[in-house]
Amino acid sequence: MTNVTIITAAAIQAGIFTEAEAEAIIKAGRRLPLHTFAEWKRMGYNVKKGEKARMKCDIWRKSNKKEENADGEEVENDRFYKKVAHFFTFDQVEKIAAA
Repeated sequence: MTNVTIITAAAIQAGIFTEAEAEAIIKAGRRLPLHTFAEWKRMGYNVKKGEKARMKCDIWRKSNKKEENADGEEVENDRFYKKVAHFFTFDQVEKIAAA
């Protein structure tokens, strides 16, 4: 299960989107307008003061852990784990004003 499918299912269950709406957005080649605080910031938006996350769900995260193998060489091991992420909708953010 990918993060997209996890987020889509959680958004439908939370009542943010209907199944038809979510399916139409994804078929159009777009992502659901649900993002974490950091992702909105990267896209040039701030979460409005006092807003609470509309949805929380566990998503897959990747970790590159360096370990020594049997030969004593340092190798990177990709590990995946689930972590709770908090998602905000477009109506909860505002464009960052240019300085």
